[in-house]
Amino acid sequence: MKDSHQDEMTRIYNIHAEKYFSQVMDFEFPDGVFEIFLETLSGNKILDIWCGFGREITKLRKKWYEAYGIEISENMISYADESIQKYITQWDITKLETYYREKSFDGIISCASIVHMDKVVWQEVLKKAFRLLNNNWVIFLSLKVATQEKTIFKNSLSIPWVGKKYVYHNEDDLENFLENIGFEIIKKHSHTPIEDTWNIYICKK
Repeated sequence: MKDSHQDEMTRIYNIHAEKYFSQVMDFEFPDGVFEIFLETLSGNKILDIWCGFGREITKLRKKWYEAYGIEISENMISYADESIQKYITQWDITKLETYYREKSFDGIISCASIVHMDKVVWQEVLKKAFRLLNNNWVIFLSLKVATQEKTIFKNSLSIPWVGKKYVYHNEDDLENFLENIGFEIIKKHSHTPIEDTWNIYICKK
């Protein structure tokens, strides 16, 4: 099932790939939470869903992780470091089961990817991501939260002056969903970098 605005999001990132790259190329996750994710892993094969220009893949490959990415924007991939472009594939992230076998990864990263997806779509994506993980392995999930679930359209901070769709998740509903599909939440980190609250979850299958 494709999100109602997926084609529009692909268009936006294709047009503004250079601007997005310049805005977020130096981003670091707060308080060492990404390192906690890596320390939790027992294997080294990782998939980054909607990976952009492969910022995390570049870092992981330098640390000898077997990291791969899936991205919707062709132009975004062109901004990836030449050394890792061959590990990123332009595919529809809502069709993970078409491209990857079950239990084929030790870890999955979903950083600010489902933030643009309708609830029924992101829930299906996470269910499919769960099936791609080996038993006992880990997902790193970053998304926006609010008291009430809502979808709004507003100017982007990562692509200044460009409007994008954002889905905000109710914490309790989200955490119940993760647990119901089989994830154990082993770490939650909340931070408000500018105007919205983001939750980072490290979950074990």
